[in-house]
Amino acid sequence: MRRMQAALTLTLVLGTPALATAQAENYVLTLGSGEIDASFMTPYKVVWSQVNTVDGKSDVQRLVDDEVELLSDSLGDLLVRTQDFKNLDGTTFTVTNVARFPSLVPVSAQLVGANGTTQWDFSGGDFDATGVGSALTPASHAAAEFENAPFDQRLGGLLFAAAPLETGYSASFPFVRFNFGNGTDPTLASYEFSVAGREPVTVPGLGELDAWVVETNQSLTFWVSRQWPYILKVSFPITGGESVFEIARVLSGE
Repeated sequence: MRRMQAALTLTLVLGTPALATAQAENYVLTLGSGEIDASFMTPYKVVWSQVNTVDGKSDVQRLVDDEVELLSDSLGDLLVRTQDFKNLDGTTFTVTNVARFPSLVPVSAQLVGANGTTQWDFSGGDFDATGVGSALTPASHAAAEFENAPFDQRLGGLLFAAAPLETGYSASFPFVRFNFGNGTDPTLASYEFSVAGREPVTVPGLGELDAWVVETNQSLTFWVSRQWPYILKVSFPITGGESVFEIARVLSGE
């Protein structure tokens, strides 16, 4: 892979008619259609802190090194996101997502942890998963072909930041629901999201940034921006309280 030039031009590919259509009930985004456009994104590296607050008491659960790189291979440009999760009990795992740039069409997703490695590969509607490790012995494999090509939901807030957001915008996209541990075949599910409005989020070293508040049917709320580092905050409910990912440090970006 060779590193791309960092200077990127913001390109808006959707006009007002497309925005109006996207707000219709049950509007479904289509992979590779141009509706998701990340051409304004540039590399960055931040550290996240996950804090659980229960009954008014807050405790740090883990730190996450989160890096986005812009690379390329023989087929074109890529966005690569690598997240290193460091739990307070000393355990670690790494999640790497690779997608075409700027469409964010998924190429692969990999999770490496103490129990082994799980690899997901995407090619249009074709999905292939392989797991190897102490918890998956012998190696496990699953494959499926879907009529509607799935998105990689693990890109999360980057997908939302690259969508044509405005207050009231709502849409959904298909994603693969699968886990080797549950003994079921890969199936498609619907990831629904809507924009509740805008709120300021304070990011260390960058100050107060204006963010879209994106609510989802996956019990996750994202605060996203078209200014790096794009994902500014994530929260979800837990028993008796809330878990929040906030940026603790900005290591690099532009």
